[in-house]
Amino acid sequence: MPFLKTKYLLITLCLVIVGFCAHLRADGLPAIPTDISLPTSLRNISAPFPQIRASRSTITSSFDDTRSIFEDNEEASSHKKKVSKALVFSLLLPGAGEYYLGNKNNAALFWVAEGAIWLTFASLQVYGHWEEERYISWAISHAGIITQGKDKDYYQNIGLYDDIQDYNYWTYLFERDQDMLYPETADWFWKWDMPESRYYYRELRHNSEKAYRNSNIVIGVAILNRFLSGINVLRLGQQTESDDKLFSLHLRCHPTDQGKVGIRIILSKAF
Repeated sequence: MPFLKTKYLLITLCLVIVGFCAHLRADGLPAIPTDISLPTSLRNISAPFPQIRASRSTITSSFDDTRSIFEDNEEASSHKKKVSKALVFSLLLPGAGEYYLGNKNNAALFWVAEGAIWLTFASLQVYGHWEEERYISWAISHAGIITQGKDKDYYQNIGLYDDIQDYNYWTYLFERDQDMLYPETADWFWKWDMPESRYYYRELRHNSEKAYRNSNIVIGVAILNRFLSGINVLRLGQQTESDDKLFSLHLRCHPTDQGKVGIRIILSKAF
């Protein structure tokens, strides 16, 4: 009996609740939904989260792009420093800069050229000195000169005149300057035994002077070789940079007007 009373009491309570709900609905208030779902206001709370995720993705991609730019700038700066160092090497020794950049073939060519240049310079210097000793010895034997204290002009003048009196006469006749005359003493005396000896002396001296002049030209060629090696290093540096960036692929992420994330792919080629 207590169980039946309790059962009836529960049924009565349920009927009261249903009647109360029907009364509320009749008054225009919303009825209790039969399915549980979030209200529209709560559902709209989740809408900004994709935009937040998109903004986070944009920030991350922008950070990656910035880091990529810094890495590219650092790589470019390192490449420029390497080329500058190679340029200094080439100015000191042609071919050293090419070897530093890894181009051994060009380095070998400049090394061979540099070796040939200095070999030519040494040969001309040796030949010029040898001819100088020959014409001085020839003048001692055939003109009776004394070499102590004599300058370059003296050796030139004894090849133009047969003896010291001949030189003093014509020099004073045209120049009228006593300071240009040689004192007629044993220290400055010369007299060729025959004109042919003087002619041969002039030939020997011409060969010596010509060798020395050519050796000076070779010095200019050595400087030019360094200049060409420096230009070649700059050319190789530009080629290396162009090869490194012949094709470049960039990925850019950017927000759109609709709050979405756009992706741009850029493919560039260096010419």
